[in-house]
Amino acid sequence: MPYCDYKRFQGIYQICANCCIPASIENVVRYLGGKFSQRKFLDDFLGKYHMNDLSFENIKKFLDNYSTFNIYFKCECKTKKEHIDKDNLLVYIKECLKEDLPVMIVLKESENNKEYIHIVTVYYLEDNNISYFDSNPTNGGFVEFIDKNNFINKVSDNLGTLILRKRNRE
Repeated sequence: MPYCDYKRFQGIYQICANCCIPASIENVVRYLGGKFSQRKFLDDFLGKYHMNDLSFENIKKFLDNYSTFNIYFKCECKTKKEHIDKDNLLVYIKECLKEDLPVMIVLKESENNKEYIHIVTVYYLEDNNISYFDSNPTNGGFVEFIDKNNFINKVSDNLGTLILRKRNRE
């Protein structure tokens, strides 16, 4: 049964409205034993990019050269362009969780009849259920054991995943 040790997962909430990616990264880096501050990351990221550039692809480019961790990471970003789709997404998540790697993923949400995308971090998957952490301080938190088909229906059409793997300093 693939899962990460959720007791090590700190469940840190995002510090601003559009900060689900930095908050998710902070949760994963800390889970993997690193030190990370979403506030410092945002300050450094916004020194090179604009807030509208906050995407998995740009985050990957930035993190691959980011040196303020006490450990180093290789970022893996998968999108539809890289042949990951909803049909094989659960297989990919399961493979990552078996390696003790939480998976950040893009979901579609709606509020006041307005759709938007939001990032959550999956830490558990079994035959019919999936559990994840939602960093939204208003209505997020640990979402446990939802039906995997309901989860797949929430996955954004702009499917994207991001994982961080520990690596040696190069």
